[in-house]
Amino acid sequence: FEMESAEDYSAIRQRFEDKGQGHVFNYFDDYSEEEKAAFIEQCKEIDLDEFERLYQEVCLNQTKVDEHDGIEPIDKDLIHSFSTIDEETKQKWTFTGAQQIVKGTVALMVFAGGMGTRLGSSDPKGMYDIGLPSHKSIFQIICEKFIRVQSYAAEICQRAGMNCAARFRCVLYIMTSGVNDKTTRDFFAQNENFGVPEDRLVFFKQASLPTFSFDGKLMMEDSTKIAIGPNGNGALFEALRSDQVLKNSISENKVEYIHLVGVDNILNKFLDPIQIGLAYTKGLKGCSKFSQKMYPEEPIGIFVKKGGKIDIIEYTELGEDMAKQTYEDGTLKYNQGNIINFLLHVETLNDLVSKADILNSLYHKAIKKMPVYNEKTGTSEKPDKENSYKLELYIHSFLPYVEGSYELIEGIRSEEFCPIKNKEG
Repeated sequence: FEMESAEDYSAIRQRFEDKGQGHVFNYFDDYSEEEKAAFIEQCKEIDLDEFERLYQEVCLNQTKVDEHDGIEPIDKDLIHSFSTIDEETKQKWTFTGAQQIVKGTVALMVFAGGMGTRLGSSDPKGMYDIGLPSHKSIFQIICEKFIRVQSYAAEICQRAGMNCAARFRCVLYIMTSGVNDKTTRDFFAQNENFGVPEDRLVFFKQASLPTFSFDGKLMMEDSTKIAIGPNGNGALFEALRSDQVLKNSISENKVEYIHLVGVDNILNKFLDPIQIGLAYTKGLKGCSKFSQKMYPEEPIGIFVKKGGKIDIIEYTELGEDMAKQTYEDGTLKYNQGNIINFLLHVETLNDLVSKADILNSLYHKAIKKMPVYNEKTGTSEKPDKENSYKLELYIHSFLPYVEGSYELIEGIRSEEFCPIKNKEG
């Protein structure tokens, strides 16, 4: 160590000791000089006071909602089910949406910051081969659907008598994270972006947070690194605020609506003309797709009305009694499941970015299986059961902050919802 580094080390180690996190230095004396410098830099980036506050407030004090929280079902006139939309309206919305896709006024944004750990893979989740005969990765499937829907939109316009060809003007935005950004970019480059034009593809990174055990102790990725992971898809708003390349792309390409989706639901109808047409026809600030629940306690977030605003209650926060409430005809009151499918007007996004400080405080706890470093074997081993907390910002936390009209449209479950979460099942 140089003198400055030695002083950094002493002060930083004392700070970690004072916060009960001194165990992260257990192997420090065995590091190379390069590893020591890298570890100190990683420690500098961790705000222990904020970490401790989040652990106390989010992990230890988080409670389920109850009747006193003012939860109500969504107003029925804001919900569009395919069984209740007449054919003329469907055609109108589909044609309107197709026109906008051809113009390139809508963009697709995929949340792809996670790794395929639960799938038994050490690669980004989007690189996972889901077992199709073609052995296509999730990323390849998304890109091919992104290209195909633009051709489909042009065909719709042609059938309506318009003289237009597929122009492929829509932009694809991929949100990565510190743990998978380079690997993801390299994967796309090696595969010629799966046919997506270079000038229609933009990568950007979300922020990361440490992972920690149930008793609030920082975990080690290996003997030289503290375990760090992406802080959830709700990190989008901070990324939009801080990434100038991303902001410039949205502005320069005159994007009006952005379709936000998760990487793991390959059945998502990316840039669905009918959803886009609904938003444009009614001048909505945004609209989401939902899927009906299979059973009351299904582990899926639920759209609700809270304080007069559309919101989502995460399944881990939904009480059993509320989940089972029904109308007189026996249908569930809380039946609109979140499939991470949000279409937002760019003006709405910009307004939400101005509220990023608020949105950045709305953390949730996720219970995860995280590899544990074994000093006897010198390797990181996967546990048999959940062993850690990970703090995440959920994208749907923005809903109560939307100013203006927001509606829901149904996605047929068998056709549009099949998230790839685990290796089996």
